[in-house]
Amino acid sequence: MDPLRPIVALVEDLFFGSKITGTAAALNIPVNVVRTIVAAEAAAACPAGTATPGAAALLLDLNVEPAATLELIARLKRKRTDLPIIAFASHVQAELIRRAREVGADRVLPRSKFSEELPDILKAAATRGMG
Repeated sequence: MDPLRPIVALVEDLFFGSKITGTAAALNIPVNVVRTIVAAEAAAACPAGTATPGAAALLLDLNVEPAATLELIARLKRKRTDLPIIAFASHVQAELIRRAREVGADRVLPRSKFSEELPDILKAAATRGMG
C-alpha cells in the first residue's frame, strides 16, 4: 500500500496547529504544519523536475496574511488543479470567505465548523484528496 501523502496546514496559531496535528496523529494521517506562505507553497507544490507528488491537500488559515493567502490559493490552483484547498476564517469575515471561494478554494468554512469537522476533513483529504 502506498504511503499517504502529507496534508499541509498553514496555521500561525500554535494551539490550533497542535489541535490539527493531534487529531491527525490520532487518525494516523501525516500533516505538515507550516507557519509561512512561502513554506506552504513549497510544501504543497510538486517538486519541479521530479515525479514526486505534492501534498494531498492544503488546510489554510485565511488570517495568515489575508491578501497573501488569497494570492496563494490562486497561484496554487494554477499550478496544481488537483490540489484540494480547504480554507477557514472567523465566521464574521464573510468578505474574506467569499473572496477565498472566488479565487479557487475548494471549501471555505468558519473556523468553528472547521474545528468541528476536522477529523472528517483530514480523513477525506488523506483518502480522496478532498475535505
